Amino acid sequence: MCCGAQLRCIPVQLLAFRRPELVAGLVLVDPVHEQMTAALPAPLRWGMRLAASSPPGRHLVVDRAGHDIPGDRPGAVADAILEGVAQARTRDG
Repeated sequence: MCCGAQLRCIPVQLLAFRRPELVAGLVLVDPVHEQMTAALPAPLRWGMRLAASSPPGRHLVVDRAGHDIPGDRPGAVADAILEGVAQARTRDG
């Protein structure tokens, strides 16, 4: 399971793109409003599209969090990571 927050999402996505056999899943944490995605770097836009289009993927909006989602709502991030791990274990048997 690969996890990244904000600009640290870029190397995580790059690893998943170039070495998918090493990655069971991704959790990308970025405090960007959906209407601001056009201004994001291309790799972040790619990751958001990937999450939305992947069958087990989904885009979560974390309420009551500012620009530091891991600091403001660490439980939401931990839950997303644990859910991703559980999905990967179920999928990979």
